[in-house]
Amino acid sequence: MRFGRFFRDGYIGQAVAGVGAGTITGMVLGRVMPQYAGIASIAAGFLAGGIVGGAANFLLQGGLRATGIGAMLGIGGGNSGGRVAL
Repeated sequence: MRFGRFFRDGYIGQAVAGVGAGTITGMVLGRVMPQYAGIASIAAGFLAGGIVGGAANFLLQGGLRATGIGAMLGIGGGNSGGRVAL
């Protein structure tokens, strides 16, 4: 088996396509519309690599914390609206 085919076939190929598309989309939208970069990156991963590519991109981006969804749902740490004492 050639080494080049390893990254194009099967689940590995789908994950590589999803992560690549998500990274490029995140970089471009990070410059133009940074508020949408996280969710658009994951959407591009799903479009390019299917379920496997989207899941790989989602996990490499940091899961729910990186997309802003975690902050909206109050998961992943951070302040959940309580009073902060200094």
